[in-house]
Amino acid sequence: MNKKTFIIIGSSILGLLVALILIVWLISVFKPHYYEYEELEEEMAKQAERYYKNNPDKLPSAEDGVILSYDTLVSGEYMKPLNEVLKDSSQCSAYVVVNKIGDVYSYTSYLNCGDAYKTTELYRQILNDNPVVTTGSGLYKDTDGSYYFRGKVNNNYVAFGTTLNRKKETYDTLWRIVSVDENNNVKLKRVESTNDKYTWDDRYNQNEVDRSGYNDFETSVIKDKLKELGNSEEILTSLEKGKIVAKKLCIGKRSWLDTSKDGSVECATLSEDEYIFGTITPYEYLRASIDENCDNVKNGSCSNFNFLSNAMQNQEWLVTADTDSNNFVYSFAGRSFSLEKAKSRRVIYPTINLNTYAFFKSGTGTEEDPYKIR
Repeated sequence: MNKKTFIIIGSSILGLLVALILIVWLISVFKPHYYEYEELEEEMAKQAERYYKNNPDKLPSAEDGVILSYDTLVSGEYMKPLNEVLKDSSQCSAYVVVNKIGDVYSYTSYLNCGDAYKTTELYRQILNDNPVVTTGSGLYKDTDGSYYFRGKVNNNYVAFGTTLNRKKETYDTLWRIVSVDENNNVKLKRVESTNDKYTWDDRYNQNEVDRSGYNDFETSVIKDKLKELGNSEEILTSLEKGKIVAKKLCIGKRSWLDTSKDGSVECATLSEDEYIFGTITPYEYLRASIDENCDNVKNGSCSNFNFLSNAMQNQEWLVTADTDSNNFVYSFAGRSFSLEKAKSRRVIYPTINLNTYAFFKSGTGTEEDPYKIR
């Protein structure tokens, strides 16, 4: 083969490669990019955030929220029409809900494609997976329209946020679903406690003539600690807290002999402020047991058939104080309650309330396969 032939063949091969590359590039440019449903939801939320950065005057000023239509994103050239981003969009509708939670804005995409796909809130998935029961373990419905778990349920785990261990490794933070309120907010209790112990209150008590503290929540140290945790990223990041609704806490004082399980005592008094983090209350633990002998906090039977019962749990503070003293507060050790002087030091197992815009991503709710949200 002479040099001229070699050059011709080489040029032909090179030209063919260039042509192939050009064809592939043209196909990639003009071929529609179709999203999977969840991918589209993520892109919608991202582009909605872009839209409001360019139009900050349209952001909601209160926590009521606003709806951003998909057509608005299309007309502003933030998104392409649905038929260009989904393979089959004939039955689909889409929009983004924007909420202001504290100083954080959340962008939640809704996509409804009929039987093919529908954005599902976590609370709705919980209700779908757990038909209401009236006996035995499971999900119960209260007279106010709320729901709560009772018994030895094992499908009420949620993975939300991350925890850093001593080796500086992160892992999913596990929570247990306690209840779903009448507004569809999902109350969770964290499986792990805070690393630090805190005093409930350590002021000098004039009546007791010592520094045993007072059991008035509104003037307590524990109130300040819950606010501090809510304002920091020690437990959850600012982005994660965008999925939480702050609520007033049930801080009514309870007698050691009280037999109520409906919250009428603890929730008779609500905190003045709203909190991101709280604690469980005695009535929530009592009603979670399906043992017929569970009639007050003194009764050890309440630890039977109770998903909140945990012999391995550290002793924690509750926000509930004793009605018959001025310096004793309820503490919970996983299977039993005690009244402790407010000056004592205990951990906290935080509770939170996920708002209605926490969406189901995956999972069956078991400890090995917890619900995950997005």
